[in-house]
Amino acid sequence: MLRFSIFIFSLFLLSSQVFGLVVFDNKQAFLNATNAIEHQLPSSGSGTFAVGTLTVSQASGFTGIFNSLTPHLPLHIGISDLEHLDVNINEDTTVFGFDFVEPNLDGNLGGPFVDSTFTVTLFDDNVAQDSFTFNAPNDTLAFVGVTAEFDFDRVEIRETIGGVGNEFYGSFFTGNAVPEPSTIVMLISSLLLFGVIHRPK
Repeated sequence: MLRFSIFIFSLFLLSSQVFGLVVFDNKQAFLNATNAIEHQLPSSGSGTFAVGTLTVSQASGFTGIFNSLTPHLPLHIGISDLEHLDVNINEDTTVFGFDFVEPNLDGNLGGPFVDSTFTVTLFDDNVAQDSFTFNAPNDTLAFVGVTAEFDFDRVEIRETIGGVGNEFYGSFFTGNAVPEPSTIVMLISSLLLFGVIHRPK
């Protein structure tokens, strides 16, 4: 029974390592951990538009690119509804990030200001692989980034808590994280532990 329990626990650790996400709120740490490249917003666009090699489209309301709604981003995507956004990536990636501003006291819109929580879901071939949530600090240039141990080619960002307020997106980042040997180390450690504890007496 002990042998079976330790083996199952080792498999659990291994599976957690394989399918885990690492979420960043520090851009420099994200850039240090990845080879991500920046996709800057074009000077104008609405509805569906290219952001570098990405395709960004509205999931609700009107989506456009502005330059005067927040002082924290020179160019930013604004949405006239819930701040839902879809990002299609032209090739598989394991890295994604974006600049983000949630105003409260600053900005040129005069409110309403609603504190919001967002869910980010990663898809591969239209199949959801994993997701995470974030709630950015107010009145500052925030960053949201993630590295995954699987490929994905589409990201859906949904405002799951909040309402029709004002949040803005800036540049986007994609790339591929340098793979760490953690999964192999975990597997070897698990097998060694299993063999050492349960060697024949």
